[in-house]
Amino acid sequence: GFDPPRTTYYIGQTYQSLGQTKLARRWYLERTAMGGYEEEVFNAAYRAALLAPWPQQAVELMAAWERRPTRLEPIHALVAELNRRDMHHAAYALLADLNLAVPDDFMYVNADVWLWGLPFQRAIAAWWVGKRDEARVLNEGLLANPDLPAHIREQVERNMAC
Repeated sequence: GFDPPRTTYYIGQTYQSLGQTKLARRWYLERTAMGGYEEEVFNAAYRAALLAPWPQQAVELMAAWERRPTRLEPIHALVAELNRRDMHHAAYALLADLNLAVPDDFMYVNADVWLWGLPFQRAIAAWWVGKRDEARVLNEGLLANPDLPAHIREQVERNMAC
């Protein structure tokens, strides 16, 4: 039958797939406000945050993470943006003491965040805050991962050449 929260979520996804980010964000925010199935609420909040302008995006990513602390996709997105903005101390601090166990959730878990995304971002931040030995160890661990995507492998190799 008709499920308004689920339909609302998928309308947001449809608009996002069509590149209509303002409408997608509106529908994701509406789905978030409806409550209910926590994984879907988290995902709607996370997707809405990704479509927010900076620095509002940072606040919304942290709020999405707060909703479901076992889901680290929002932290990954936040630290990646912080690293892009040369805010490496903030990125490094946010990556301290995270549980890198992939959660048992069913909905849209991006395991790459845990398997290589967070260590990759930590290595970048570590390098720029002067933790060069830590960056080297993290980069070596990344290169030892046979599932590391080729473009990330190339970037890690370039980073290690510095």
